[in-house]
Amino acid sequence: MYALVEEVGDLRGDDLIRKIYLEFPHYTSRSYIANKVLTQEEYELIRHAWNKDTSPYLFTIGYEGLSVDAYLNLLVSNNIVTLVDVRKNPISMKYGFSKTVLAESAKVAGISYIHISDLGIPSDLRKDLTSPAAYQKLFDFYYLHILPEQQEALERLKGIISDDGRVAITCFEADHQLCHRHKVTEYLKNEPDFHAPIMHLNSNCLHSFDPCISSLSHGFWSENRLYISM
Repeated sequence: MYALVEEVGDLRGDDLIRKIYLEFPHYTSRSYIANKVLTQEEYELIRHAWNKDTSPYLFTIGYEGLSVDAYLNLLVSNNIVTLVDVRKNPISMKYGFSKTVLAESAKVAGISYIHISDLGIPSDLRKDLTSPAAYQKLFDFYYLHILPEQQEALERLKGIISDDGRVAITCFEADHQLCHRHKVTEYLKNEPDFHAPIMHLNSNCLHSFDPCISSLSHGFWSENRLYISM
């Protein structure tokens, strides 16, 4: 926090927004004021940083270890337009990640939020996960016995991907191998009518941008301080 205060200093209003846009060029792709805050030269350079890919893609992301800002940054950077929450009970003690607040934050970032609780794992099955073997046993049960009973939910997810293109399913764990979402993707990959590529996002998955943009950035965010969990 001290580092952030030191970096931001007395910047306020348009000056602060301009700094953020120069540090995070992809944010301007969903901004209504970027061309008013930036110079024409800056705006034209920034446009090269936008991820314009709209091809269907299924991403997965966990919010463990991420602030809500870092989490949304990853979604915007990868041009994700719809976030599908696959938690059974979308309540979190971590700030920003309970259903209502997360949905509102996503909306501000231009991302639709959908909750499909039927793709979650009941909390009573998640007890005593104290070893890799326990996780594997749970995920095997989920894959073999729960997912086959959730065809309606799976078809709904496939329909969202077909309609919206770039979709991310989300849960808590940072490591997708420790989260049931990797079993959802594994199940879909075996469906004959599912053809979307799959990517598991983490804090290293920011969409890369044109090197010429780096000359406009002060470099603070490149140290990944944003990814420290608040």
